Amino acid sequence: MGHRLPIAKIMYDKLKCNIFMLSYRGYGLSEGQPYEAGIKTDALTALQFLRSHPLTANTKIVAYGQSLGGAVAIDIVSSNQDEFVGLMLENTFLSIPKMIPSVMPLLRYLTFLSWEKWDSEQAIRKIAGMPVLFLSGLRDDLVPPPHMRKLFELASRGEKNSVAWEEFDNGTHNDTCTQEGYFEKMAAWWEAQVVAADPYVPTGRLSGMGTKDIVERSNGTREIIDKDEQPAEPVDEKSDEAKKDD
Repeated sequence: MGHRLPIAKIMYDKLKCNIFMLSYRGYGLSEGQPYEAGIKTDALTALQFLRSHPLTANTKIVAYGQSLGGAVAIDIVSSNQDEFVGLMLENTFLSIPKMIPSVMPLLRYLTFLSWEKWDSEQAIRKIAGMPVLFLSGLRDDLVPPPHMRKLFELASRGEKNSVAWEEFDNGTHNDTCTQEGYFEKMAAWWEAQVVAADPYVPTGRLSGMGTKDIVERSNGTREIIDKDEQPAEPVDEKSDEAKKDD
């Protein structure tokens, strides 16, 4: 996540929006091991947090992902379209099996053994009525640029999708966001598609996570307590006769 802080700062300044960032399990300081099902759960948990927090419960949300982050963004939007007003993708692949031949040619005949799928090619077909911005580095040395073009074509078929394509001739996998005009093109799309979008209408689907309270401990730390799960009052199990003796 720290590697993306400079990107977040520019987006914060140019788009005039709040930025929520997440280190998936196994990334940064997050515990655990990264795997597809777990990362999808992390993304959904993040969305639930945003829709449960009073500062973001009623705001417009746009998903933005680079590379694997793009696959995560496609998945979470395709499953929760009512919670988003837009999607931005940079240098994202069709699926892990379809990317293996270009990354590891010797394994091109063993792609069926890949446990990780991230099938964005299928997931993006579910998205409809959504503005989508594609940011493609044409010199991507990891994800073949035709993957992005195919995703763009699939998104273009989505009912009522407003799809935009921006390409950067010298952009490689990790430096497309540094190319001239990158953030200016993003800002123009944002103004036309996000700022002008209708206000978000709360669905209430993801906000029911229980009543929570933040308790400040004597040592200065803070703890979130779920009031719905607090233990009941202790029960006095003494017999009636014993209570009389007391």
